[in-house]
Amino acid sequence: MNCNTIYLVIKMIENSMGALSRSIVAGRVMESIRQDIICAKRKDGEKLTEEALASNYNISRGLARSILQQLHKEGMIKMLDNGCKQVIGFGANDAMQIYSLRGHIEISAVKQLFKMQKRNFSALIQVFDKVQSREVDLITLDLDFHRAVIGMAEDRFLLGAFDNIAPVLNTVFAMNVSIYAEQFKMDFFTTHNALLVPLLKGDMQESMVAFKTHIENAKNITLNAIAQLK
Repeated sequence: MNCNTIYLVIKMIENSMGALSRSIVAGRVMESIRQDIICAKRKDGEKLTEEALASNYNISRGLARSILQQLHKEGMIKMLDNGCKQVIGFGANDAMQIYSLRGHIEISAVKQLFKMQKRNFSALIQVFDKVQSREVDLITLDLDFHRAVIGMAEDRFLLGAFDNIAPVLNTVFAMNVSIYAEQFKMDFFTTHNALLVPLLKGDMQESMVAFKTHIENAKNITLNAIAQLK
């Protein structure tokens, strides 16, 4: 390997590391802003600018622009005709809407996977093994568990729809945990085991009831959390 080749390899590694670093920073900034919006620290109609984000979070204007574009796609902010970006407040009605969408996605996936002659449980079991170990972040595992269920249905559009709302759900789950931390930790294994067992048994009716109950309970916890924060 000559010097030019080594130089190119090093530059590729540096660029890759730089892109990864920017991605991590962007993710953390977006999560911070989502938390502020959902927890009502940023009010409805509050202006957000690239300059302010760049200054407050010590990031580039370009990265700030990308973050605002992503938050706009998620429905967390709106862009006015004059180019101004404003916060869209997150309240009880928004929580009910996102849980309604989540319910539609998951129930559709459950119905679909029971129509399949063969169901691959490997990804779901791997996630649940981590749940049992209690060694990994429970919020991440919560999303991973439900994503694995949807993935079993082998419908890329349902999976894509879930991935689109996953960042907001992650922040909502974090809000719930911040208020109901002990309850969340104690109930996590039991509530997800109640979803897994009927799937393994092949009982569609029991699975449908279990998922509907699970999502309804999660919605009510979120509504109570929002009421406390407001």
